Amino acid sequence: MPAVLALLDTKAWWPPRWLDRLLPNVDVEGEELHRELGDTAPPERPAREPETAGV
Repeated sequence: MPAVLALLDTKAWWPPRWLDRLLPNVDVEGEELHRELGDTAPPERPAREPETAGV
């Protein structure tokens, strides 16, 4: 598999145009929504406390 990826170079990481047009655009991180609302940066998540085992 690594040899095939090396041979295909950057073409291995992007779908063909015809398939890209058929697939829906999934915005998992919500970047498009932040752009529409005018937010410059997504809200920061609060830092989690480290979990300690058995304490």
